[in-house]
Amino acid sequence: MGITAKKTAKTDAAPAGKAGKAGTRTADNSPAPDPKAYSMADLQGLKDLLSNKEPKERKRAAKAIYELSDVSHKKNRTIIIKTEPEIIESLCECLLASSGDARHLALLSLNNLSIPSDNKKLIMNNEHSRANIIDALVTIIKTDPAESYLACIALMNLSFLESAVPIIAANPDLLDTIQVLLKDGVKAKAGSGKSEGVRWSCGLLKNLSRSESAATRIASTEIVSALVQCLKAPSGAARWSNNSTEDFALFTLLNLSQHQDVLNDLFRKNKVIQTLQPIARSVVGVHSLKATLTIGILKESTSSEIPPAAGSEVTELVGNILAKKGKEKEYSAGVFKLSTAVQALKGIATKGDASSVATPRAGALMLQIMSSYVLASRESTITDLSPSDNALGVFAAILPSLLEQRVSNVKEATPGTLKAVAEITSLVQACQDLYSDSASKFLAQDVIDSLKEASSLDRPMLIETKRIWSAQRERDGISDSFFSGEVGQEVDTDGPLSFLPCQFDNGSCTIM
Repeated sequence: MGITAKKTAKTDAAPAGKAGKAGTRTADNSPAPDPKAYSMADLQGLKDLLSNKEPKERKRAAKAIYELSDVSHKKNRTIIIKTEPEIIESLCECLLASSGDARHLALLSLNNLSIPSDNKKLIMNNEHSRANIIDALVTIIKTDPAESYLACIALMNLSFLESAVPIIAANPDLLDTIQVLLKDGVKAKAGSGKSEGVRWSCGLLKNLSRSESAATRIASTEIVSALVQCLKAPSGAARWSNNSTEDFALFTLLNLSQHQDVLNDLFRKNKVIQTLQPIARSVVGVHSLKATLTIGILKESTSSEIPPAAGSEVTELVGNILAKKGKEKEYSAGVFKLSTAVQALKGIATKGDASSVATPRAGALMLQIMSSYVLASRESTITDLSPSDNALGVFAAILPSLLEQRVSNVKEATPGTLKAVAEITSLVQACQDLYSDSASKFLAQDVIDSLKEASSLDRPMLIETKRIWSAQRERDGISDSFFSGEVGQEVDTDGPLSFLPCQFDNGSCTIM
């Protein structure tokens, strides 16, 4: 994953009253084509040329590398790094030693080369290369407002690699530099170099804020205050687009909300919940959703601050994540993590109106998550059980509503009720065995006791919950009855764990 930076024409300004050199520009003011057509066979020479003392030679080399790695030559990007890994350091040397077109082209080249996943790993696994590129890009952000956006995009591309996030965030100057950029540029004219710097620095923060270590560093800055100011833009949420400054700011606050233990005071001081409330209630697609998720996760939010539509909106998101699909015109598959969505839904169900979540569909989704973690735990050790734990919290909150009969004539338990109670109880007992946290164990026991007490009467909504869950298990190839665990069951990534993000070549999955 990566962001492709658009090439923009740049001009080395001529002294006042004097014309620039004739013949060095095309009609549209872009650099004139180099008389020599370079090929991949010239990489070694181009790498050396990037360090040439002559600015025009450095520019020529940077332009050639950009053209060899542009969108029409994507296949070259990985080959370039594998063939000449030191070219990253040479490009960094070029952009620091140059200005104007040469610097611009070196940044565009670094952007192209930082997009492929293999390149991210090669760059970040090379201690010397990663130190060079991070330091060089931070220097550009700090000293060159016109080019800061390209440097932010290059760092953002690298930060899509999970292991790169804490390394990038650890740069001693980066976050302070971004803080200054945000504070100075938040009111800059849209489309200007400074406003683009703000936009893509927020994009970089969106990725960095996934890391707890980065969140801790952010807590020592005024970045949260600057993000809140970005969301007070006069244009209004209805006019915000995906990948806009406001969109990135919302996503950054959403990520930071999951590290609220280190940021809670800052969130309170900057009135984050109050800022997000009107956005969440605007019901404007993905921006409303991000604001709603953040409010749901934050411990200090209250029932009155949670939007009325939050329950159904986040339940739909959880279902889409499990099905590995997006929502048309709002978000793509993989944009939101399961852990984020379920944590928010738990907050909505426990602090807001539980009845807005209490549907058989929501109950079945929580059972699906819990059962998938139980199955996964029988194949390997799972270190993070928070999605399952939060799913249990949601189910416990909505269980009283699912147990309501909603009919005037009270009926005795039917076989369907007894089967639903038995299977759900079996699942919750299996979850209880997984949890090491005493609070989770007690909550699981409360659910088990409630199900037992409810088993004497007919429970239509519980039956429907179990039916939806069973239908999903059937689609995933799991037997109709949730097994006791006496006999193991094979699990593969095409079955009940298909929604889990697999990050390893051997197909094993990590729980996000």
